[in-house]
Order: sequence, then C-alpha cells, then structure tokens
Amino acid sequence: MFPVVLQHLFESVGFGWAVRITALLSGLLSVIAVLTVTTALAPQRSLTQNAAGNGETYDGLRLAMKTLKDLRFVLLAAGSCLVALGEHQTSFILLSHGIRRVMRVFKRS
Repeated sequence: MFPVVLQHLFESVGFGWAVRITALLSGLLSVIAVLTVTTALAPQRSLTQNAAGNGETYDGLRLAMKTLKDLRFVLLAAGSCLVALGEHQTSFILLSHGIRRVMRVFKRS
C-alpha cells in the first residue's frame, strides 16, 4: 500500500510532504491500535516459574522450547510472517509492473 500511496503523493505534494503525511497516517493508526488493545485474560503467574510453583525458574532455552510447543503462538508467528511477506511482495510486484507499463508507453512515443 505504501509504495503506491507514496508514488501518488510524490507527484501531487512532493517528497517532503509525502513523507510527513505517511508518517502522520502511520502514527495515528498506531495510536488507535494501542488504545483499542486490551488484555483478554486475567494475569497469570510468570512463565519462568515451573509448574510446581516451588520457585525454580526455567533457563532461556527451556523457556523458548516451552513457548514453541504452544500451537497458538506458532500459528500466530507463522501467520504474521506470511501476512508481512504477502503485503510487501504484492506492493513491490504492483509497483514494478506499473513502472514497466509506463516505460513501454514511453518507448512507443
């Protein structure tokens, strides 16, 4: 989305204002996201405590392995990667396709 929006803004208001407008848009959307996110569950005991609750803590590797066993977390991480890949690939492909079409028009002239 941003490459297409920036390209349009570059032509209409110039580089400086295009960057300012997109920064303002990103900032406002981030503020809205922060204000609307809430915790869905009551706070639980620390993840670093073991199940017995006797004060022993997990080391970093054991905590990482425990986290990777949580299917919801793994699916969220994988889905986030795919969404990011899809958003960026799509925008770059559309932008490069548009540039190629414009270059063909100029070559004909």
